[in-house]
Amino acid sequence: MGLIKKIAVVGVLGGLGAATVANTKIGSYMSYRAERAWEQAEAQIPLDHEISRIKKEVLSLDKDIDKAKGNLAEQIVAERMQKEACDNLTRNIERQEALVHKQAEALKEAKTGEKVKWDGRTVSYNRAKEMFESDVQRLKNNRKEMEAQKQMMATHEKSRLILEQQLHAMIAQKSELKAAVADMESQIRMVKLQQIESRYQNDGTRLADIKESLRELQTRVEVQREKLKLAETYSTDTAVSGKSVDEILADLDGKSASTDNNGTRD
Repeated sequence: MGLIKKIAVVGVLGGLGAATVANTKIGSYMSYRAERAWEQAEAQIPLDHEISRIKKEVLSLDKDIDKAKGNLAEQIVAERMQKEACDNLTRNIERQEALVHKQAEALKEAKTGEKVKWDGRTVSYNRAKEMFESDVQRLKNNRKEMEAQKQMMATHEKSRLILEQQLHAMIAQKSELKAAVADMESQIRMVKLQQIESRYQNDGTRLADIKESLRELQTRVEVQREKLKLAETYSTDTAVSGKSVDEILADLDGKSASTDNNGTRD
């Protein structure tokens, strides 16, 4: 029973393998037929229609270019606003640094327990020190934020450069495509002219047919003329001569039939 099961399994697997191969071949064949049908259908498209379609596609690139311009404009504005934010933060940090240094000098001159003048008011030394620590921490936070803003600024600048390159590439590619389409149109016109010239030289035009018919008619007329000439030359219906038989024979012998050997007439 074990051997029989093995044989059955092998048979099933073999059948599945054959079916897979058959399906693969059929799929490949169907794909080939579809591709050939598409190529044949595409080959039937007139050249004028195809070049018109391509020109329309080239013109549609204007939408992509306008979109790229819009993206670049948004990026330029974002970069400008980021730069303004960085400049404002830089000025704020500079003011904070000057203030912190001034506060530090005031605290160094003051003594513990004394009153200290702070931001236009008088506070205790400990309170002034607390406010000083808060201002220093704020300055540290602003410096960290400044580093993040600089990184953001570099990101905006990089994005702008990428969008500019993309826009320039799209404009250049459109220009190249327009030139290629114009060149293709010129080639199509030249091919059409060559086709017209070829048909004319091969007597495929109406004018050539008429000329050929005239040549054939002229040939027929010439043949009829030659037939008439031959009929006159070899005609058997000429008038019967009035000479007698002896006179005809006399012409053959070089003698006159009106006289005999003695010079007398018969």
